[in-house]
Amino acid sequence: MAVSVFSVIRKIEDLLMEEPEVLKGIREDFDRMGSALRSMKSFLIGIGLRENKFTIRFWVAEIKDVVYDAEDVIHTFLRKTTVCFLEERWIIRKTKSKISEIIDKITYLTRKLEGIGVEESIGGESQRQQLSHYYHPIVGMDDQIADLVSTLLQDYRDFRVISICGMVGSGKTTLAKAVYNHKRVRYNFVGHAWVYVSYPWKRNKIWEDISYGLGIFGVKDSKYSDEELAKKLYKFLKDNKCIVVLDDIRTVEVWDSIKPAFPVNCETQSLSKILITSSNWELSAHAARGGYLYDMKMLTYEQSFNILRNIAFSETDSGGSGLLLGEVFEVSSIEEPFGPLNNGSIVPEIFMLNFSTRFCLPASRRARKDSREQYSAKNNLVEEILRYCCRLPSAIVVMGGILATKRSIEEWEMLLNRVKSNLSSILSLPAILALAYDDLPYHLKPCFLYLSQFPEGYMISIGKLIQLWVAEGILSNDKGESIEDIAESYIIELSKRCMVQVGEGEVNMKFKTCYLHDVYRDLCLSKASQEGFALIPENPFSLPYMMVSRRVRRVAMHEYIPIQSLRNLKLTSLLFFNKLYPEEPSISISLQETAEIYLREDKRWISTLWILFKLMWRFRRILNYLFNNFKLLRILDLEGAEIYMEGEFLRDIGKLIKLRYLSLKGTTCFSKLSRSIGNLKRLQTLDLRMNEEFPVQIPNVICKMEMLMYLYLPMVCDSKTKLRLNTLRNLRTLENFNSKNCYVEDLGCMTNLMELGITRVFCRDDCEVNSGSNPPVIIASEHLRSLSVSRPENIDFNLLAYLISTCVHISELSLTCSIGEFLPACQFPYQITFMSLSETELRTDPMPTLGKLPNLKLLELQKAAFIGEEFHCSTEGFPELYSLKLSSISTVKHWIVDKSSMPKLRQLGIIDCKSLEMLPVGLMFITTLEELKIELMPKAFKDRLCEGDQFNKIKHVVIFQNCY
Repeated sequence: MAVSVFSVIRKIEDLLMEEPEVLKGIREDFDRMGSALRSMKSFLIGIGLRENKFTIRFWVAEIKDVVYDAEDVIHTFLRKTTVCFLEERWIIRKTKSKISEIIDKITYLTRKLEGIGVEESIGGESQRQQLSHYYHPIVGMDDQIADLVSTLLQDYRDFRVISICGMVGSGKTTLAKAVYNHKRVRYNFVGHAWVYVSYPWKRNKIWEDISYGLGIFGVKDSKYSDEELAKKLYKFLKDNKCIVVLDDIRTVEVWDSIKPAFPVNCETQSLSKILITSSNWELSAHAARGGYLYDMKMLTYEQSFNILRNIAFSETDSGGSGLLLGEVFEVSSIEEPFGPLNNGSIVPEIFMLNFSTRFCLPASRRARKDSREQYSAKNNLVEEILRYCCRLPSAIVVMGGILATKRSIEEWEMLLNRVKSNLSSILSLPAILALAYDDLPYHLKPCFLYLSQFPEGYMISIGKLIQLWVAEGILSNDKGESIEDIAESYIIELSKRCMVQVGEGEVNMKFKTCYLHDVYRDLCLSKASQEGFALIPENPFSLPYMMVSRRVRRVAMHEYIPIQSLRNLKLTSLLFFNKLYPEEPSISISLQETAEIYLREDKRWISTLWILFKLMWRFRRILNYLFNNFKLLRILDLEGAEIYMEGEFLRDIGKLIKLRYLSLKGTTCFSKLSRSIGNLKRLQTLDLRMNEEFPVQIPNVICKMEMLMYLYLPMVCDSKTKLRLNTLRNLRTLENFNSKNCYVEDLGCMTNLMELGITRVFCRDDCEVNSGSNPPVIIASEHLRSLSVSRPENIDFNLLAYLISTCVHISELSLTCSIGEFLPACQFPYQITFMSLSETELRTDPMPTLGKLPNLKLLELQKAAFIGEEFHCSTEGFPELYSLKLSSISTVKHWIVDKSSMPKLRQLGIIDCKSLEMLPVGLMFITTLEELKIELMPKAFKDRLCEGDQFNKIKHVVIFQNCY
């Protein structure tokens, strides 16, 4: 409930920042209401985990009504600027009266809360924890993995479908992943594809994802009919030995619908295997008819104890004994209260976190405070808490995640008492998940609830998520930390509690994506619904009742629903993940037909174009409704709406003066954008990465948006576009900048810039760099950490060298441009940790130069980065390199790695390097190597490698992927 209060307080603070004349005669009243709400917020923090009690829930519901009343008062007052003088005075008097009523209600409610024992919390935001080396161990997997791997490798016709069945949270996905990534499976199958079956499901989407995973999905395949796509996939699986994993199939209908693309009939000659996971036993048995059905088993008590103890205990909780997280603690003396069980369960994938230090914020080492007596006491508490977890892996790990955030014995005892008070016997999984949510610090609850708006299985860009959180006011930087660091710490906290799954670390070892496991998504949706936090409409008929009764402020559109069905004029957030209009494919077809007919000089293109404009006119009506009826929007994300429009279709967007976040990414605009976009002066994020096929003219009004923090310009602008950006002093991210459509000298005004992406044109004349001894500094920001230069037209090598050498603080550098020669090591900034080179067409081997960069940890050499025939990594080169990726380097035949080169290398990827004859012998001396991924390489290369004398030394780290 504190989430709603925080939202209103934020809006009040925004209102108090308005021009004085807007608040004339009423500013003090809003100040009083804001103070009363802040006091209520403190009591709500004090409620904490008692919110589940009936009495508390009753008063929380009363608070919710008051909060919404306060928000409605603000919305009503904001509309006064559009009325006449007399009506304005009447609105002010009514607002004053309503504010007094709200303050009286707040006073009454706070007294009631005090009367039932709720104390005001004064401490404010809790200390954010940092995540150090945090590892959830896999337990009891060996037998199951060996069994399933052996079954997969049998070339029997009746084992073409293997089904893993078990209840939610029992570890099906983890087992499937362990088998899928097993060395023998990677070696014996030439094609590999993993597909998560999201819901609502689409048959062609599943087939496309499988084809993409197998590396056989091309651009033209997107135009195939379902039958054509199924035939192509069927033939490929029949002719090649592949493994396809379908994770989380829920119904027989889904399997029967997608089955025609798989050669699973006994009569068919095929060695491909299909592995599915499901919680539906009927479906599993149906799919595995004549195949192999594996039923997941429960954990033993000893396994359960080890998992809970290892997760809950910190590295220093052993009282100096040196016990590590991965060690097994013997519990043979512990009585097993549930009776004998079969061995062999595993920790579910949702909780399989292996955060090594390379992907995490550095953690300060805590002093060793726990004595051995305290350690023993915690062990006893673990035994008692475990009795309520029913040996379900997910429940155990969630409970461990809660305990891991608590340091003292008193806190552990309080948690045990809460568990006992909720249920006297065994906790269900939903109850434990709810307990994990209730245990969240109040600053994390809105962050978690916000994820409810994303579709199932959606990989959420953390960069985009941060921008949405900023627009909502969820993030605050009172302590002077950067917003990005605060957001990342929040995500890490949620990850440590197992409530959010993070993708693999990428650039500079930062997390780039995150997602919700399905069991936590169900919890998130439930809590968001209870809070009235957001609405995901399923059909237009339920909208009027739901939006009025629950006073919804946020809507996420996952399926097509007519925008006119939204009748809540107080919406503050609108996210589109699906098309805005169902006839969008007709527009694409009309565009293609018009172009083809026009090229044939056939006059029919006029009639086709007329149909196109009729469809586009409907888009205009939809957008007009949106812009004229939702004037309180702070967030409008049209990325998934697939809009086709003229620039004037956005003429009324200037009425959304409260917007903080606007994304037109992926939309198609055929003409100049409306100048009214310049009215959006409160924008913090503006994403204009529209369809590249139609260059768009951007009016020179972005300079009015002085609050902008994140700006994404179109990849291709009309030649008439020329933008002034010198007023954007708060800008942190600028993408697709070029000197043809912008002024290079404006970069010197962006003193807070952290990320800069340069595309297409960047030339000497535009930035007036002369050949004197003291050329002007191009980028003045001392905060710049990331620089990307992509496909510039004939960029001057000296200018590029000067640009890079003057960005002395950058840690990430990406170059996608033809330069021919390479910069000397001394011209690269000392702090670079990540570098990506693509299409640089270097004629000399870059490895000797790159090997001298002292802090380089991640290196990617991609398509045409080097056009020579030999790489040479010299002795003592790359002292800190952690990950190396070679992709589509088609000319390299030989690769030499000297001894003592790359001493810390752990991950190596060789992808589509067709001319490479053999792996370097020097790799055998790199003892730190953990993963060697070989993908899209010729089968002859794979055979030579496997037949070589040295293969036994590295085969334990080799992963083959789609080597046909």
